[in-house]
Amino acid sequence: MTTTSINLSSLDGSNGFRLDGRTPDRTGFSVSNAGDINGDGFDDVIVGSSGLYAYSSSNLSYVVFGKESGFSPTVNLPDLDGNNGFRLDGVPDGFQDSMDHLVSGVGDINGDGFDDFAITESTFFDEYYIGSKGYIVFGKEAEFNAMMDLGGLDGSDGFFVLMKQDNIILSIKGAGDINDDGFDDLIVSDGETDQDGITYHEFSYIVFGKSAGFGASLDLSNFDGSNGFRLEKDTEYSHNGSVSTAGDVNGDGFDDFIVGGGALDSYVVFGKASGFDASLHLSNLNGSDGFRLHSGEGGISAVSTAGDVNGDGFDDFIVDGGALDSYVVFGKASGFDASLHLSNLNGSDGFRLHSGEGGISAVSTAGDVNGDGFDDFIVDGGALDSYVVFGKASGFDASLHLSNLNGSDGFRLHSGEGGISAVSNAGDVNGDGFDDVIIGVSRADQNGGNSGSSYVVFGKAVGFDASVNLFDLDGSNGFRLDGVAAGDRSGWSVSTAGDVNEDGFDDLLVGAPDISSSYVIFGRSSFVDEVDFPGTPGDDIFTGTSAAESFEGGDGSDRMIGRGGADSFDSGAGNDYIRILGDDFQFVDGGLGTDILGLAGSGYNLDLSNVIDNIHGIETIALYGVGDNTVTLTAQDVIDLSQETNTLKIKGNAGDRVVGLSSGWTDGGVHGNFHTYTQGEAVLLIGVDVTTDFPIA
Repeated sequence: MTTTSINLSSLDGSNGFRLDGRTPDRTGFSVSNAGDINGDGFDDVIVGSSGLYAYSSSNLSYVVFGKESGFSPTVNLPDLDGNNGFRLDGVPDGFQDSMDHLVSGVGDINGDGFDDFAITESTFFDEYYIGSKGYIVFGKEAEFNAMMDLGGLDGSDGFFVLMKQDNIILSIKGAGDINDDGFDDLIVSDGETDQDGITYHEFSYIVFGKSAGFGASLDLSNFDGSNGFRLEKDTEYSHNGSVSTAGDVNGDGFDDFIVGGGALDSYVVFGKASGFDASLHLSNLNGSDGFRLHSGEGGISAVSTAGDVNGDGFDDFIVDGGALDSYVVFGKASGFDASLHLSNLNGSDGFRLHSGEGGISAVSTAGDVNGDGFDDFIVDGGALDSYVVFGKASGFDASLHLSNLNGSDGFRLHSGEGGISAVSNAGDVNGDGFDDVIIGVSRADQNGGNSGSSYVVFGKAVGFDASVNLFDLDGSNGFRLDGVAAGDRSGWSVSTAGDVNEDGFDDLLVGAPDISSSYVIFGRSSFVDEVDFPGTPGDDIFTGTSAAESFEGGDGSDRMIGRGGADSFDSGAGNDYIRILGDDFQFVDGGLGTDILGLAGSGYNLDLSNVIDNIHGIETIALYGVGDNTVTLTAQDVIDLSQETNTLKIKGNAGDRVVGLSSGWTDGGVHGNFHTYTQGEAVLLIGVDVTTDFPIA
C-alpha cells in the first residue's frame, strides 16, 4: 500500500476547506482552536498573521465559524461577512510592515457561556521586539460585524491590555480557573525593553475573569489581589520565558499555572479561593503556595501541562530544559518543597527526558494516544525527530533516554526531511476512541522546495513500533497533508481545530504563512486511499463481495450492498442505503441526510451497544433479511447513532424483534404504522409488525 497523502489543494468543502488571507500578510503564522465563540454548538477557529516580510500590512486576524455543512472549498478571509466569521484589525503604530498576530483560545473569561480568545500583536524592528499589544475578545451569540477594530473594544465586547510605554506583551494564555469562581482566568507575560530592544525584568500577571465590569482597557499595574495580581522575578534579561496552565497539580480543586523564567528557573503557582496579594514575588514561594523549578542547565524555554501522566488523579506538567533535556514533574496532594531541582527527580516524583540530539524545542500534551487511561505527551526533538511518551501508573526511572523508547512505552516519529516545525495534540481525528497527534514539517519538499507537509499519526491500543517513519503512513496508521506548491511552508503551525462541523470527528488546522493561507481538514472514519467502490456526485449503486471492501458514496443518494467481510461504508451526503450481512463490518458512516442501515442476515442480533463506536449517521434500521433479525439497544445508543436527530426508526416484518435495555422507557402507543417508545431525549419508532420487548417505566 502506498503512502496515503492528501494534497491540500484537493479540499472541496466536504472534506475541509482553505482559508486565504491577503498576500503578503503570512496569514497562518499562528492558528488555534477558539472554542465556540458564537454559541451555536460548533467549534470555531482563529488564524493570525505575521509581518516578517517588508511592506506587509499584517496586523490582522480572522475568526471562522464552524457549521454543519455548506462549506465552500475556499474561504477568502478578507471577505468574511459577520455570519460566517469576521476580521479583526489591529491598531497601526508606524511599524505595520513587521507585526505578528499570535492567537489563542482562552476559555470563557466573562462566564456568559461563549468562549473568548486572545490576540497578541507584537511589533519588530531589525529582529528586535519594540512594542506589543494584547487584546481579549468576548464571544457572543450573534450579530458580529464583518470587521472588528481591536482599537474600538469598549469592555462589553472585549478589552485592551494596557502596558507601560516600554513594555511588551510576550504571551497571553488561558490559565484555567485559578480561584474557582466559575470564570476562566488569564496569564499575561510581559517585559520591559531597553534602547537596544533587549527584554529584561520580565513580569507576568494573572487576570481574574468576572461577569461584568471590564473597561475598554485593563491596566496591569492596578491589581489589588481581588481582580488579579502581579508575579515578580529576580532574573534580569529573562526573555523567551513561557507561561501555561498546569491543570490542578495539587488536586485541591483550583487550577494552577506555570511561569517560565527564561533562565534557569520556572515556577508553579497554586490556585486558591482568595487571599492573593497585589504582588507575588516568585522567589517567596514556600511549597504550600507553589514552588520553584531549577534546571541548572541551559535555561527553561517552554512549559506545558501534560495531563495526568501517572493516573494518580493529579495533573502533571512538562518543562523544556532548553538544552538536550526536558522534565516531567508529577502532581501530588502536598509535600512540595520551596524549590525542586529538576536533576533530583527520581522516577517517583517525575523524570528527565534526554534527547541526545539537537535539543528539545517544544513540548505538548498528546491526550491519551494508546487509550490506556493515562495521558501521554509529545516532545519535539529539535531536529528530524519527535517523540510520543506514554503515561503509566508507575515504574518510571529517574531518566528516560528518548532513543530507548521501544513502542510499549512510547515511540519516535522520524521525518527524514528538513526538521520538525510544530507538534500538537490532534484530538481524535478518525473517531476510533484514541487521541492522535499532528506534526508539521514546513520545509518538506513533496510538491517542490519548502512546499511543506503535516503528518497525522493515529493512536491505537497496542502495536506501536519503536520508530514510526512518517513517510510510511498508509492511511490505516495515519496520513500526510501536503502543501500545494514550492515555497508554501505548509505545516509552519498546526493545531487541533476541535469539531468544526460537529460530526463527531475532531478536525485539524494547518497554517501555510508564506502563501497567507490556512487549512481546516475535517476528520472522518477512514483516510485510506484505496476505495474499492468510489462514488460519484450522482446516485450510485454498489454491490460488494465476501471480501473486505470499502465503499465511498460521495454526493447523491447511494445504495451500498455489503456481502460480508470487514467492509467500511462512508456514504457522504444524500439519503443513502447501506446493507450489512453481519457484525464483522469495520465501520458504517451514513454521513449527512436520512440514511438507512439494512440487515441482510438471518437470525442476526445487532447489539448496538457493542458496535456503536463503529456506526454513525444512521436514522433508520431495516430488519428485512432472509430470516428473523433482532436489534438490541439502549436510549443512549439511539442518541449516539445520528448527529442529526435523536429519533431512530426501525422497520421489519413479523418475527423481527427489538429489545430495549435499561429501565425507564415510556410507551407512547401506536401512531400509524409505528409503535412509539421514549426515554429522555431518545425516541424510537418501531414498525407495528416487529415484536418489541421494553421495560416500561
